[in-house]
Amino acid sequence: MRRVPVAFALVALLALSLTAAASASQLIARNASDVLLRVNAAGDALVTYTKPNGARVRALASGALDALPPDARGRQVKFRLDYSGGWKSRGAPVWKRFGDRCRPYDGPELAFLVTACKAPDGTYWVLQRWQRSLPYHGSRASTRFHYTWELRLSHFSGDLARLEVWHDWMHSSLFHELFGRVTYRGIPVHGFPKKRFASASQSFARRVYADTLNSGYGPGWWRADALRTHYPTGTFCVLLAKNLTDKWGTNRGWGQRYRIVVEGPGVTPDIVWIGDALPTFDGSNASHVEHEGEMERIRLSLGDPDRRCQFS
Repeated sequence: MRRVPVAFALVALLALSLTAAASASQLIARNASDVLLRVNAAGDALVTYTKPNGARVRALASGALDALPPDARGRQVKFRLDYSGGWKSRGAPVWKRFGDRCRPYDGPELAFLVTACKAPDGTYWVLQRWQRSLPYHGSRASTRFHYTWELRLSHFSGDLARLEVWHDWMHSSLFHELFGRVTYRGIPVHGFPKKRFASASQSFARRVYADTLNSGYGPGWWRADALRTHYPTGTFCVLLAKNLTDKWGTNRGWGQRYRIVVEGPGVTPDIVWIGDALPTFDGSNASHVEHEGEMERIRLSLGDPDRRCQFS
């Protein structure tokens, strides 16, 4: 199967009632409506939205652009957030005199887009929305949190992170396997083992969300799994069975189409890949055998340390 690099987008911030910052993809708000994005000449963004209870919120964001490469002794970039519109961080209602300098967005194609614009310095600010908290393994949502639509903010320049995905069979026709690699400016995107490195280094970790369409879980899209990219290669693998129960839960993720969503590094957009499922493996089909051999060569070249990704 040929390599399919795809770049779509999304990133976010955790919504608090005062100035705050998060260390991973940063979430602005949950279940927000009437969303407005403005950007000024000083490099600040003002996100205005309505909460489910009807309250209007003005969140001032600044202080972060793009992403740093993984560093076991460092910390990933993050926004400074002020949900008081400037009172908490600057002692004044900045939102009242916020000069909007947004220009039309002309950057890379984006998934889950709410709104986006180009700042005076040529960088991009983007707001997007998706359901990151869906339960895994096809489980039905048990709380309102699982249904949450997250409003997420990014600030980037240049290229997005690169998501490469390949698709083959594992153990003949027992599993569909999606495996791949996430890089940013040529460097693998990954966190660090918790037992070996400082907790601050975990801000570099990024998670891969695997969704399946019309699978054994039911019609429509379902969340099959979520896992981190592997240290130090930035690789990942997802196994999707027709019907299997193991210590990780019930796996009936073999579907008609698959979707991979990966949290972008730093405050860059999250990235998305969507592709059709392979047919059932047929050992007498020369094209199937050839494809499996090619995928095995690619898998070995990635050097993925996860043993589950190394056997076909």
